[in-house]
Amino acid sequence: MANQENPYSAPASALSGNGVLERERAYSYQSLDSLTRPLRGLIIATIAMIGVTLVTLAYQWWTLQRTADHQFASDQTMMNAAHLSDQLFAAASGFLALVHFATYIFGGMWIYRAACNVRALGAQGLDDSPGWAVGWYFIPFASLAMPFRAMQQIWQSSLAPRQWKKLSTPGLLRWWWGMWLCINVFGMVVGIVVARSKLQSSNIPGLIQAVQITMLNYLVSITACTLFLMVVMRIAQMQAKQHLSMTPPALPPVTL
Repeated sequence: MANQENPYSAPASALSGNGVLERERAYSYQSLDSLTRPLRGLIIATIAMIGVTLVTLAYQWWTLQRTADHQFASDQTMMNAAHLSDQLFAAASGFLALVHFATYIFGGMWIYRAACNVRALGAQGLDDSPGWAVGWYFIPFASLAMPFRAMQQIWQSSLAPRQWKKLSTPGLLRWWWGMWLCINVFGMVVGIVVARSKLQSSNIPGLIQAVQITMLNYLVSITACTLFLMVVMRIAQMQAKQHLSMTPPALPPVTL
């Protein structure tokens, strides 16, 4: 009797060489739109709040410079101006921290779904699971390289799910990751400089230098946020295009 295929078994196209179901087949495609829209809004809000914080830092710089040049009419006037500048910066920094936190939450959710989607679109052999594509950001030292590898493969497999290994890394991703590393490394330098300046509060030139370095760090952060927004929008567009190309056209209505 001739062998007959079991109608309840998985199709041959879904099996690996060892007859095991490919793990990627367990993922289902979900549109990124529901996460891309709020993430885009949060990134824009982050950039706006960084701009507001820069204004408060500029006011601090102006206040310190007037103090160094002895332009205040009295010590009390100088103290009032310094207190106001500190309050404005603290308020702006607090709002910025809240927006930053929300952005990181939605950013992690977005990366996880994007990593799941490329597997649903047919990409195989990726080095990092969707969970690790997010988790690497929290691992010391590994966070300097592994998140970039995960995002690089998400980009490549969003563009060509079945041939992603043949694609090169786009310059946009390299610039974004370079800026991300800069704000993290530069942020540590800023922290050291600011801490030293606070220990010597009478050193007005040192305080001015700390404000200037902090402003520079925020300017780099604006660049990094802008590049990340571009990465998010581009990957979302590529995945939507891939999914549309794989969706069979709707059948015309049947007329009786």
